Amino acid sequence: MVDLARAVLFLAVARVRVARAPLADFAVTTQGRTEPLSAFEAALVHRVAWAIPRAANRVPWQSKCLVQAVAARTWLSRSGIDAELVLGMPRERTGPFEAHAWLRRDGIVITGGDVSGYVPFEAKRS
Repeated sequence: MVDLARAVLFLAVARVRVARAPLADFAVTTQGRTEPLSAFEAALVHRVAWAIPRAANRVPWQSKCLVQAVAARTWLSRSGIDAELVLGMPRERTGPFEAHAWLRRDGIVITGGDVSGYVPFEAKRS
């Protein structure tokens, strides 16, 4: 129950941040620690992966993929756990432009569901 309440709080903050900031602000990849997660950290990652989408389905506002990824990344970063926010598009484009956001760490997709049908956008190199 505590994790769901915490998820609602992080989703609310993320919703405001996403509404106010340009998309480029969220396309920051992993920064900081990248060594393997401890058992405690891995357990927290799994708790966040469980709580964020469940809370997102129950809040009275829309919490789509980007809001969920930002909320989860913020929650994890407060515990010193870095994760990569990925922006991408469907592998097979069949209709209008569609984008998707997901959060991952050590091969674990934390938010974003099944992303096997998506390909990350290429980072622009300067």
